[in-house]
Amino acid sequence: MKTRTSKRGLSWLAAMLVMAGMAASAAVLLPSASWSSDARAIPEGITRVPVVRQDLSVTVVASGELNSSENTLIECELEEMSERNAGGSRISTSGRSVIIDLIPEGSVVKKGDILCQIDGSEYEEMIRQKEIEVQKSAAQLEQVELDLQTAQISLTEYIDGLRIQQIQEYEGQVKLAEAQFKRQQDRLAWSEKMLPLGYISQSRYEQEKQLFLSDQIALDRVRLAYANYLKYTVPKMTQSLETQVDQRLSTAIYYRRRHERQLERLETYKEQLANCTIRAPHDGYVIYATDRRRDVPLAPGVEVRENMDLFYLPNLNSMQVEVTLNETIVERVRKDMPATVRITAFPEMILPGRVIKVERLPVTNRMSFFKDDVKDYRAIIETVSMPGLMPKMEAEVEIETDRRVDALVVPSEALAFEKGNSFCYVASDGGLECRRVEVRPGTIDMLQITGGLDEGEEVVLNPTQYDLEDLVIKTPAPQPLVTADPIEVGESHAALGSVSLY
Repeated sequence: MKTRTSKRGLSWLAAMLVMAGMAASAAVLLPSASWSSDARAIPEGITRVPVVRQDLSVTVVASGELNSSENTLIECELEEMSERNAGGSRISTSGRSVIIDLIPEGSVVKKGDILCQIDGSEYEEMIRQKEIEVQKSAAQLEQVELDLQTAQISLTEYIDGLRIQQIQEYEGQVKLAEAQFKRQQDRLAWSEKMLPLGYISQSRYEQEKQLFLSDQIALDRVRLAYANYLKYTVPKMTQSLETQVDQRLSTAIYYRRRHERQLERLETYKEQLANCTIRAPHDGYVIYATDRRRDVPLAPGVEVRENMDLFYLPNLNSMQVEVTLNETIVERVRKDMPATVRITAFPEMILPGRVIKVERLPVTNRMSFFKDDVKDYRAIIETVSMPGLMPKMEAEVEIETDRRVDALVVPSEALAFEKGNSFCYVASDGGLECRRVEVRPGTIDMLQITGGLDEGEEVVLNPTQYDLEDLVIKTPAPQPLVTADPIEVGESHAALGSVSLY
């Protein structure tokens, strides 16, 4: 029973000692009034800045490369061609040629400037032969079109001329035959009346009767010929002439299309010859399209082939910055966030920007062999175009991810770090106080203080540049604890732990 009472007393004593130790440790972070007064004064050469409140623009910084959002790929447009000419021989090109002249890489060009000149002698020969064929086909086309016109005139001549003339002749013949037949019919009727009276002889009557029959046959013959002409001759002649027109029209269409085809082929050859002179489609910056499979770079005398990549032509009026964001900050960046762009080549130039894209898949890194590697993500920042900006220039982008009103801030150079903790050296009456602080990310220059400092206090700028150990106010070492149970005292010290100030 006595032993149990003694243990409770020792436990209570240990607890009190633990509380006393915690209070002593907490005194380290209290204002400087608790520090000893025998420390030296702060030298004037040590730069100090006040802790202030201001509106803070929270940013992330990333490095990247300036590029154009419009990169035109210029290819070799020569084509392999083959055909037989009028003489039966085959003319062809291989779609390959050699460079005669070439603009230097990195040149700034205007729309229409010559980038490359390729040998076009094969296409010049094809053009010469094709021009001969075109002239020949033009002459043939002219002849068949004249034949067509002749056939059309013949058809018109018959329908509007000869046919009408022949009809009029037949109609005249029919009327004459009818008049003759009517006159002879009257004479025969008179003869029939006069024969009984004896005024004419029987032979005269027979003669008049014979003439009547002859005129009737003549009238029937003319009428039949006229009917046959209308029923058979006119359709036959019309169809025959129309057939000639159709045949010559088909021939003319064939020769016209063949001539047009020859002209199209000639125009194609001329276009291929024009493709031997490669011009800039717009203003830009010339970059050679290097083919990794080809050891020989672009140069005069180098062979080029169909669809071969020759140049990249970035549009200098549409620039953007491609940066990589670490996976620790990529979630803070969103589309349409404002940004500022600093070009390494022009340190005084600050350009406005805007985030237009943040890729959700990490950038593939060939050197990554371990699954736990930190991943990077690609982001694109749109910026304005300025004279002198070129693709591949290095740039630094500061993206505004948040804006905090009336935040307590200090310059980022005022922070010191030890064992993962942040510290500031705060000026006090007796010297410097090494104080642990809590911070939040801010800009590249300023950090937000969320604990450990008050507005108006002064902190040392760039503390690692000075030897501040003798200026830091140190607290006296704690007195040893007296207890009947050293095991419990050791446990109490273990529970307290220790705080490193510098």
